[in-house]
Order: sequence, then C-alpha cells, then structure tokens
Amino acid sequence: MNNGKKPQYGVRLLCAVAMFSAHSVCAHAAEKTISGLKVQDGQTVAFLGDSITQHGWRQPGGYVKLLTAGLAAEGLEIRAIPAGVSGNTSADMLIRLNQDVISKKPDWMTLSCGINDVWRGIDLPHFKENVTAILDKAQEAGINVILFTATPIGETDNPNNELLVGYNDFLRQIAGERHLLLVDLNTAFWKALQATCSNPGSGPRLTTDGTHMNPLGNVLMAREILACLGVPPARLDAIEQQWRADPSNGFLSCWLIFRETTQVTAGEFEKLQSLASERKMTMEQLTRDLIGQALISRLQAHMQQDDFPINQLLQELSMEFNELISQSTLDKNTTTPAIRPEGNHPGSTVQARLDFGIIATVSIPEFEKLRTIADDRQISTKQLADELCLDAIRLVVKNAPAGRPLNFMQDGDKLEQTYKQVVHDLLADSQNRK
Repeated sequence: MNNGKKPQYGVRLLCAVAMFSAHSVCAHAAEKTISGLKVQDGQTVAFLGDSITQHGWRQPGGYVKLLTAGLAAEGLEIRAIPAGVSGNTSADMLIRLNQDVISKKPDWMTLSCGINDVWRGIDLPHFKENVTAILDKAQEAGINVILFTATPIGETDNPNNELLVGYNDFLRQIAGERHLLLVDLNTAFWKALQATCSNPGSGPRLTTDGTHMNPLGNVLMAREILACLGVPPARLDAIEQQWRADPSNGFLSCWLIFRETTQVTAGEFEKLQSLASERKMTMEQLTRDLIGQALISRLQAHMQQDDFPINQLLQELSMEFNELISQSTLDKNTTTPAIRPEGNHPGSTVQARLDFGIIATVSIPEFEKLRTIADDRQISTKQLADELCLDAIRLVVKNAPAGRPLNFMQDGDKLEQTYKQVVHDLLADSQNRK
C-alpha cells in the first residue's frame, strides 16, 4: 500500500530485484520445456495490450518483432498474434478478449495493461476485477499467460506513477498467486533510467514521449521478456548485437500536428459551407486544405532562413489561417473582408487540424547518434525529429514545380522520402565531422 506517500523507486527497485531474480526482473514458473525455454517451436503467442503493444508490432524494431527475431535466433519460430489497440484499458481488453485472442486459440498470451487505466480513471478495484476476469477466461481456454507490469507514465516521479504503484503491485501479487510468468518491466525501466542519471540529456531516454517506446525502450522490453522465457544472459547479449546490426531496427518518428480555431459569423460559416460544397469537400477537408496553404505560405516566406523557430512559425500560421478564412468568405463582388461585429453575436467556431506522421528507419546505433545530436543541441529527440520534418517540408515546397503547390495528402510519399533523406544526411554529416 502506498499510504499517500511518494514511491521511493530506488528502494522499490532493489527490493523487486531481490524478490524476483538475481539476474533479471522476472518471476519464473517452475517448469521448463526440454529446450530450456518456456515456449516451444511452432507455438502461437497473442500480445494483448494497448498502444505500446500495438506499436511493438507495427514499428520498425518494435519489441514484438525483436522478441520473435530473438526466439528465432534460438531456433524457435513462433507465430505472433498482434492484439494491441491504442487507448485500451483493462475493461476494453476484457470486452474484446474472446474475439481478438481466445478465438484464435494461441498457446500463450502476454497481457500488458495499466497505463490507460490510470489515465482514464479505471480505479484499482475495477482494474483488479478486469484483470482477474481476463486471466480466468484465458486460463479456462488453456492459454498460458505472461503478465507484464506497466512501464512508467513519463520518465519522472509524478502523480500518475504514484497511482501506478498499486496497479503494478496487484499484477505482481496475482502472478505469484497463480504461478504465472511475470516480466517486471516497470522495475527494469526504473533501473535503466537510474543508470542514465549521470548523463540525463534532454527529454525522454527510453520513450518517444514519456510513454511509447523509442528503439532503446523496445530493446529493453524484448530483452526482459526473452530473459523471462529462459534465454541466458550470454545469449541475450549476442541477440542484442544482432538487433543492433540490423539497419531497420531503429527509427526517428515525426508527428506534426497543426491546429487552429477561429470565430466566424453565421453568414461567414454558411459561405465556407458553400465553398466546401463547390469544391466537393467536407468542411473538415476544406479547413485542412486552408491550414495547409497557410503552412506552405509561411515556409515560403522564410525559405532563405536556415534556422526558423517553430514557435514563430505557429504564430504566423495562426495569422495566415485567419486571413485565408476571411478571404474565403468574401462576397464575389467585394474586395475587402467584412468587419466582424464585436461582443456576443450569432456565429460559429471553425476548427482546422493538419497532422501527419513520418518515420525514418535507422539502425539502433544510428538512433543513439541522433539522440547524442539532440543532447548536444539541448533538445529532445522528438524536437529534433520535428525540426528535421519541417526542413523536409521546406525542401519539398522549394522544389515543387511552378504552378503545382504542395498537397499534404497527395504528396505524402514525397515528404516521407525527403524526411528520410534529411535524417540520413544529418547522420552522414555528423560522421564526417568526427
């Protein structure tokens, strides 16, 4: 019980390591297969979880992919059943358990939950009920279960991590009561983060945003699971070297989101609706097109600047977007926008959102170099990715054919290829400067 006090992670860490294993943060069931590993060749493993599990399957070098590659290196081919869904709580996982896991008749199931339960207000008693029901149903179906403790919510001591203590304590408790394999990822993460205290750098160390894994977080997760399945430490080191040698097991992801909101009169809103109809667009598509135009206009205006602060871009983007809204609502025989009345008046809110994600695939050592570059600039790897993404957009805008403006939806492949080139050019330049 936490008793309202802040968790002492250093103390908890030492206790957890002593409690579970002298070599890895894992509680082992007593039996082993003939091979010495818990899983057998040809078995299926379902990975039930949230966005961390979903990304673990979809990302380059995601932990699920690293795990399957690691088992293959030990001569065991497993079939993975991805069952991670972004935003899921234990309640959501219980609802879809039959369809996404049990109906597929896996030999094993990993269960990763807790973070969204804390975020979305699933209190501890209901979390216990949900997890117990999931385990009951899975075990009744003859599925072997591996429990994961939830990784930290942000790489710092904060109220969410304080709440998470009780959830993880329950997972440890029920794993012991049912003699289940438990991969104590939470303890492993705090241990790894503690090791970086002497060189904290800027921003998260094992995650992209404090929660979702970066390449190093994926490696840590996969190593801990393999250790819990019985892979000896010497083999873990050899397997990690194989992961590091693969040029596609790392990534630098950029996720840019531009949002704008402006108030218009009821008449202006009707004109925007009419314009969307003329262009055979929805209002969402029209406003996204307008904010895209505003972004391109601002980038073109500063094309000659090597260093263009993102905060300045966002300020100018807001002004440009409002100007485009005003121009779009002009009467055809009018040359200046109407003056909007002040104070309370019948009107509407126009919201626009332009967002896109791009991933540049790199090796794990290359990702480490990118993180070092970010540290040298005193920014996070996410901020570095955003800056490189804007550089890529500027290049595409600069090289666009005359009379053919950039379209963020149609030119997505061109943006992605340019972003990847910008990332690899930075790595090459860093290497040349050594």
